[in-house]
Amino acid sequence: MNGQSFHLQDYPKYDDSMINEDLERDMETDLKIVELGRSIRNTHN
Repeated sequence: MNGQSFHLQDYPKYDDSMINEDLERDMETDLKIVELGRSIRNTHN
């Protein structure tokens, strides 16, 4: 960062090689679990 605020840094360039499809799929599953848990909690409150 050269001692500068990160606010002054260039926005990162998109890099398709950084996409991890397994991680994307796992995070979708995690999000569904959280949503189901919240739905159950809201039903019982």
